[in-house]
Amino acid sequence: MNYEAGMELAQSFAGDIGLSQFVMRAVTLTMNHCLSGKPPPATPLDLRFFVQMMAALYEQRNALARIFEGEDLRAWADDD
Repeated sequence: MNYEAGMELAQSFAGDIGLSQFVMRAVTLTMNHCLSGKPPPATPLDLRFFVQMMAALYEQRNALARIFEGEDLRAWADDD
């Protein structure tokens, strides 16, 4: 699972409270899923890679907020 490396990277975001909370929520959900006996969708789970991707997704938070408000930000919208 690469747990130690993933947690080390996640903890390195402690200086950015928003990023830190975002990543740790995702890690917590992932760990709860695994601890419940359910296998991760992709095995083996690389927690470090997962944390990197969550950090990259967090960088897109402004676009995500617009999407959550209903704005279509796809390159090819289905409106034509």
